[in-house]
Amino acid sequence: EKRRLDTGALETAFDTDGIINGAAASQRAEDIAIDSTYLYVIGFNDGSTTWRIEKRRLDTGALETAFDTDGIITVAAGTAAEGISIDSTYMYVVGSDAAGFRIEKRRLDTGALVTAFDTDGIITGGGGSIAREIAIDSTYMYLVGYETALTWRIEKRRLDTGALETAFDGDGIISNGTGLRAYGIAMDSTHMYVGGEVTAGATRDWRIEKRRLDTGALDTTFGSSGVVTSAGGYRNFQVGRDSTYLYLVGDDEGPGIGDWRIEKRRQDTGAFDAGFGTAGAVTSATASESAWDLVLDSTYMYVVGYNETPDLRIEKRLISDGSLVQQQIDVGAPLAGLNTPATAPAQGTPFRLRLLIHVGGTELWLGEGNFKLQLAQRSGTCDAGFSGETYADVTGATAIAFYNNPTAADGWALTTNANDPTHAADPVVAQSYEEANNFSNTIAAFGPSEDGLWDFALVNSSAPASTTYCFRVIHAGGSQLDVYSS
Repeated sequence: EKRRLDTGALETAFDTDGIINGAAASQRAEDIAIDSTYLYVIGFNDGSTTWRIEKRRLDTGALETAFDTDGIITVAAGTAAEGISIDSTYMYVVGSDAAGFRIEKRRLDTGALVTAFDTDGIITGGGGSIAREIAIDSTYMYLVGYETALTWRIEKRRLDTGALETAFDGDGIISNGTGLRAYGIAMDSTHMYVGGEVTAGATRDWRIEKRRLDTGALDTTFGSSGVVTSAGGYRNFQVGRDSTYLYLVGDDEGPGIGDWRIEKRRQDTGAFDAGFGTAGAVTSATASESAWDLVLDSTYMYVVGYNETPDLRIEKRLISDGSLVQQQIDVGAPLAGLNTPATAPAQGTPFRLRLLIHVGGTELWLGEGNFKLQLAQRSGTCDAGFSGETYADVTGATAIAFYNNPTAADGWALTTNANDPTHAADPVVAQSYEEANNFSNTIAAFGPSEDGLWDFALVNSSAPASTTYCFRVIHAGGSQLDVYSS
């Protein structure tokens, strides 16, 4: 999915609806990396027995056919590709195969294996069970995962040859029987911060280690001898960082009963930031289950994972205090009551129209709807049969036109209001604020027997005095909806 950072709305220039549904052979996308033009997605095909790597354009989502002739690489020898990092020329992909850890180095442009890397571009059979994540600097790669016997495994290898760096813990590998599974890693110029879990069974806790990049030694000023154990967590799947803090995401209980958990801790000591959430931690709604990854900018964190349903879940939160972010646009006082004709303000003055679309028999899946708003000069009454009216699409140049609000953005998630329209006792699912056609349910799925709510910014651009207009919604393709109410 490609979405706006500000509103979360799907970007319809990307594969026409903002969503790419993978080929039937694919099963799961595990990680993603991007440069200025392309995205690189890795995962595996059905049955978890074949690696899958795709290169696509950031703008359209189209496969890049110069990459292995069709934009897709499948590796039958691989079991699951789990993590990817890129530099300006190469990708480094890690995961597992029948022999344990598997690492591949490939060209970004063609996808070809780089034979200077361990003679064939592939490292396998070196031990471990699954490499779950990778981070790189200008010279080395750092892999985290676990052994078959379920203890942490960390490796440091050269980017050019894949050789283990023996100055790191004596042999390039840390596998000392501690931890259970390591899932995530973040680095600064001196240290790595590795997150995962400790203790098998239902009492599992988060484990975070701070180690030196050069030697692998634990930093004893962090937590207890370089280790922080978080009893409030169950599995820590990823670690993010800024200049001062760590941001850790995962869950607080096992599958089916857990909720998302996010922690903010100091990088130097591992101590909670008490101003974040409740005593340094945020737990998401009970509908959430596991948070798998995050990215940060200077103000916000964007966290992704899934709900219990299990639907995709995305949250945008302030990194300062962990609060959820929702764009707020005040609609002001209503011009008229529900389903009552309203008098527009003076010409040139913007106003808002809110309306509901009801779903009857089957659910309208996320992004499935595609609609447009129309208007017509009234003939008689604004009846549901549209008798006597000639409807046309609302544009930026119609008599009643779309308004470009300088303080808001088309597609923002709308803010509900006590005066919003209702439809009997149907649940109302808030959708988006719109400044242009077309519009869709890019915020949430809804139905059956639920109503989606949209908010339109309009302005009396050139309507003659004492003229009345009617509005309706139709499918973007031109066909009418099944039923209208006047």
